[in-house]
Amino acid sequence: MTDWAQVRDQEFPALRHWTYLNTATYGQMPRRAVSAMDRHNQRREDLACSDYLSWFDDADEIRASIARLVHSEAGDIAFFQNASSALSTLVNGLEWKPGDRVLTFDDEFPNHLYWGAQLATRGVHFDIVPYTRFAESLTPRTRLVMVSTVNYSTGLLAPVQEMARQCRENGTVFYIDGTQSMGALEFDFA
Repeated sequence: MTDWAQVRDQEFPALRHWTYLNTATYGQMPRRAVSAMDRHNQRREDLACSDYLSWFDDADEIRASIARLVHSEAGDIAFFQNASSALSTLVNGLEWKPGDRVLTFDDEFPNHLYWGAQLATRGVHFDIVPYTRFAESLTPRTRLVMVSTVNYSTGLLAPVQEMARQCRENGTVFYIDGTQSMGALEFDFA
C-alpha cells in the first residue's frame, strides 16, 4: 500500500511547511519530475539536440503512462501547454451553425465563460446554468458541454461519469477540465 505521507514528504518538500492549494496554476513539481527535466536538459546539452527525434519516443512513453493512469489508450492522450489552449483548439475545431448551443455551469472557471461572446458572433447560444439544471438544459442542439471536475469557486464535484453518459446519448462533445483535481481524484475514461 502506498504511504502517501511519505510520498508527499519525499516528492514535495515545500509542503512540510506550507498548505498549498494553487495546483491548477503553479503546481508544486515533484522531485522526480524535476530530476527527469534535468536529465533531459543535460542530454540536450551533451548531444546538442542531435537526438531530437527520440524526444517523440519519450513523449509516447509519457502518453502511454498517462493513459494507464486514467484507464485509456495512449492515442487518446494529447499534450497542450495549458487547458486554455486545449479548449481553444476544441472550440475552433467544431463546425458551428446558428442555433447550436454550448452548456456550462454557474461559477465555472472563467476560461469556459470567455467563449460565450465569441461564439455568439456565429449565432451560437451559450447557456450558463446551475448544476441542478444540467439534464433539463441539455438539448438536441447542445454541441458542447464544458465543465470542471471540481469547480474552482464552489468546490462542486461534478458527476462526470453520469454527465458523460448523457452527453454521449445526446451526441454532445463533453469537455472536462481536470486541472483543479488531477492527482487528487481517480479518473476512469474507459
